[in-house]
Amino acid sequence: MYSKEFRTAAIKMAQGRTVSIKSVAKQLGINRDTLHRWIAESPEGIRPRPSNGTPRRSQHTHDEKFKSAAIKLAQERTEPMDDVAAKVGVTRKTLYKWIAESPENLAHKHIYRKEIEPTANRVRRTLGNTCRTLYKRIARSIEDLVYNP
Repeated sequence: MYSKEFRTAAIKMAQGRTVSIKSVAKQLGINRDTLHRWIAESPEGIRPRPSNGTPRRSQHTHDEKFKSAAIKLAQERTEPMDDVAAKVGVTRKTLYKWIAESPENLAHKHIYRKEIEPTANRVRRTLGNTCRTLYKRIARSIEDLVYNP
């Protein structure tokens, strides 16, 4: 329906401006999703820009040293996680994912599941049984006081 030249011009227009894809599509009289698809299918592999004008982050593969430095920065943070993620150059979601998958966190989860959780469950059961026993004794004492003066 649209010529190849029109598509190429639309892609370049969307890439070269600091306005949103939606506004470029509206200006050209095409659907926003169509423009997104053209950009994704373009041979150059150009990614669309978000509405704030900064290029979208592509799917980078970061090495473990970079990830551990980012995790350390996140754990020592004095500012919101969004700001830390922006400094590192990843999304907040990615940073939280790295933290969850970190060896230290996985080791903590393993220790928790193998040692802490069973102990905590035993303590809960014991306390529950103790509380029930105390409740029954108190109830019997009250009954004795009321019915056997």
